[in-house]
Amino acid sequence: MQSILRLGSLAVLLAASVAQAQTPAPAVRTEKNMSLALANQIAAEAVAACAANGYNVAATVVDRAGTVRAVQRADNAARERVAQLSEREREVLAFIVQGLTNKEIARTLALSPRTVETHRANLFAKLDCDSLAQLIRRYALLVDGGAP
Repeated sequence: MQSILRLGSLAVLLAASVAQAQTPAPAVRTEKNMSLALANQIAAEAVAACAANGYNVAATVVDRAGTVRAVQRADNAARERVAQLSEREREVLAFIVQGLTNKEIARTLALSPRTVETHRANLFAKLDCDSLAQLIRRYALLVDGGAP
């Protein structure tokens, strides 16, 4: 499903990966003189509504020049992957997102640095991430309790 919300000088583009193979059905909503804050709010509400129905979605707020102003995401698959982690792996993930090194995490959790390295390697495999930046970008909001 793809939808475009035209909001005066801003546009919100929604793209949802539907579990069932359906043909995308574009929809347009037009409003004049909408603020960036209101556009972000509408995008966030649309993403939340889609996520509540099990869709993985992203909404992008774009101005008339095509400049991306904000992105709202909901990735239910990411939530499911995090839910599959052990308690210790979630702790290590939270410290990674906070920017701690392996040694700092090891000291904090009273583990050896090698054990933290093992947990970290398991995180990359279980969360299907190829880099630290990708891990943080995908999972920082989930660890903090927000929505991606």
